[in-house]
Amino acid sequence: QEEESVLPDYIDPMTMMPVVKPAISPYGHVMGYDSWVKVLSKNPKNTCPFTKKHLTRRSLVKLTKENIDE
Repeated sequence: QEEESVLPDYIDPMTMMPVVKPAISPYGHVMGYDSWVKVLSKNPKNTCPFTKKHLTRRSLVKLTKENIDE
């Protein structure tokens, strides 16, 4: 069974598809977790594509029904 997205209408800025496994950066940007992993592994590594600041996978927060309102 497909996981129901916590952000069903949010479009992932990297894939232009509805976001899957949304994750938020400490800077407040949201993308699918797999998109974050892909972009953080490209050069320059561990750099936020939006702010150009240092960002690691570990600092991402996966959004769930439990924490989506925070």
